[in-house]
Amino acid sequence: GSKSALDRRDNANKRRLSELKVRSAVIFTCLICELIMFGPIRTLCFAAGLYLPLSLFLWFAFAGAVVTPVLWLSKAILLSWMPEIFVDIERSQYVFSVLTSLVTDPALLAKATGGQRVVLDFSINPMIYGYGLPVIAGLVLATPNSVAARVRQIAIGAVAIWLVQVNGVVWDTLKYVYFKLDGGSLAITKHIGPELLVGLYQFSYLILPPLVPVILWALMNRKFIDDLIKLDHIQALDGGDQDESGKNKGAS
Repeated sequence: GSKSALDRRDNANKRRLSELKVRSAVIFTCLICELIMFGPIRTLCFAAGLYLPLSLFLWFAFAGAVVTPVLWLSKAILLSWMPEIFVDIERSQYVFSVLTSLVTDPALLAKATGGQRVVLDFSINPMIYGYGLPVIAGLVLATPNSVAARVRQIAIGAVAIWLVQVNGVVWDTLKYVYFKLDGGSLAITKHIGPELLVGLYQFSYLILPPLVPVILWALMNRKFIDDLIKLDHIQALDGGDQDESGKNKGAS
């Protein structure tokens, strides 16, 4: 009796598994049909959307290593441009800690004994300027190129996004010093005006991060985009011709 019950349970499980496979096949077939009906441009966007979660996961998993070049360049720019303000920039995981000599707090200054230098630190997150890297990675992976071409384009995209991040970190840091630290506005205005500083910060925060990955991908795949637009236009014309012929048949 127990053996027959186990056999029935096993057969039921196999039947459920078969039904699940059939449903999966049906869903997959419907998805392919939908993609064909979408047209090539929307299919590309759909494929890029499928690659995006994987790109985001890898980008965040290796965030510490990804922002290291950004740390080197940002540190070199700020410490060479304004050495009287900035002492050092350190990294904790993917967050930067900026050390500045603009200290006016008496409690902190009281600790400066024996010629010691008191510093004040604040945090800057470079990741908010670097989300273009997984975006361009998703677009490149969705583009039907060779493996070597994809690797090359992702490498070029990484360098471009690093520069975008450096630009954002520099202006974000200067903006923080100007508005948040005592004596910061006077120290910063010796090097750059407040209006220009705010404008460059807004440009580095609002404009560059979303535009650079899309524009760079389009420049690296101009021929593919031209072919894609032509194919989409041809399919649209074919669909219009079929609709017109259907109407004529119905009228006859």
